[in-house]
Amino acid sequence: MTPTPEELHAIYRAYPRHLAPREAKEAIRKAIQRNGFTVDQVMQLVEDYKQQLEQHPIPTKSIPYPSTWFNQERWDEDFSERREMVMAMIDQEKANQPPPPPKLNFL
Repeated sequence: MTPTPEELHAIYRAYPRHLAPREAKEAIRKAIQRNGFTVDQVMQLVEDYKQQLEQHPIPTKSIPYPSTWFNQERWDEDFSERREMVMAMIDQEKANQPPPPPKLNFL
């Protein structure tokens, strides 16, 4: 079944990050056709992912673009493993930042 433009848009809007809509909708369409999913099944995958993000938040910049998530079939990956990897990268970034300059007190 080929999803309608309205169904593709609804799935895109349900995904927790809204970037590159044209690419996202094409990736959603391909994922549906490649996997034999219904629109309802894909919507459930997105809702499950949103629930995982609500329970175990990560920075928005670490949430993949929707086209990436659908093209790489990330609904099948272990969310906790991905989150652990993301949080380790964030910790590493923080560790590599120079310390803030000292505050000067002129009083």
